[in-house]
Amino acid sequence: MRGVTDQDSRPLFRAEDMFVITNKGTYVLQVQMRIAVPMTNGIPDCEAMVDTHKFFNSNLGIVTSAPVRVQIIKE
Repeated sequence: MRGVTDQDSRPLFRAEDMFVITNKGTYVLQVQMRIAVPMTNGIPDCEAMVDTHKFFNSNLGIVTSAPVRVQIIKE
């Protein structure tokens, strides 16, 4: 994708920043994200995602990620 930097791929979610796990054990966390993105003809418009002027002058749609399952072990 043109105009995207390494900083744009930074983590969006860190489990240790969102939850306090006080009891020892094994936990399974499943995360699925829904984000609003600029759309053109019903598909995400990657160019508008990196161009602020185009971003605010486009129709937004909802994109849902595939679920990600993470196992957390608290010792």
